[in-house]
Amino acid sequence: MCGRFLLYHQKSEIVARFKAAVAPSSQLEFVPRYNIAPTQNVLTVQEDGERYMETMLWGMHLPWMKETNRSLINVRAETLVEKPFFRKMLEHNRCILPASGFYEWKSDGKKKTPIFFHPADDGIVGIGGVWSEYESPEGVKVRSCAIITTEPNELVGEVHNRMPLVLSREGEDLWLNPSTPLATLQTLLVPAPSSLFEAREVNDTVNKTNHDSPDCIVQRKSKPESLNLW
Repeated sequence: MCGRFLLYHQKSEIVARFKAAVAPSSQLEFVPRYNIAPTQNVLTVQEDGERYMETMLWGMHLPWMKETNRSLINVRAETLVEKPFFRKMLEHNRCILPASGFYEWKSDGKKKTPIFFHPADDGIVGIGGVWSEYESPEGVKVRSCAIITTEPNELVGEVHNRMPLVLSREGEDLWLNPSTPLATLQTLLVPAPSSLFEAREVNDTVNKTNHDSPDCIVQRKSKPESLNLW
């Protein structure tokens, strides 16, 4: 599962990286985020004649969740291929979530240690997602999204059994192009190479969603021998 990620790069860097305009309807302020959590607004990139960015709610409200407060924050890549409902999303409702990195937690008995995974070049990556639209009790149409997860690469696999779908630059173009065939899209549902990332243990500040500052990515002073991430 991918339950937290970051986007602390500046607006100019994000716009240049994805070559996308900002949709007038977008309510997201471009402020550095170090602890983005489900149910919060997130920045997404889409393409419909032109490439643009808008905000969505992280956590899809699907038809069978209508009467509950539940939402779907992740969709397994395998599910997108196997189940017709999600396969339609893969065909028609794709988006990218810009990210400066993501977190996973390493379990050691009852203790869970947060690990910060980020691009080795400290750049911005594009996480593949799907979206849906629902009508709120107030009659307002809301777009919500979910992050796609794949099997982990070797680096992330030391910590967790899933990782977000991080697309290559070429993969991003294919993902956003509405004309890309389903068979081609399915070839993109693979883990990004370990060489793309670096990882480090960070302090427990990130464990609480109301903590959203550079303190979240401060490296722990002690380095356990059991985790070969350095």
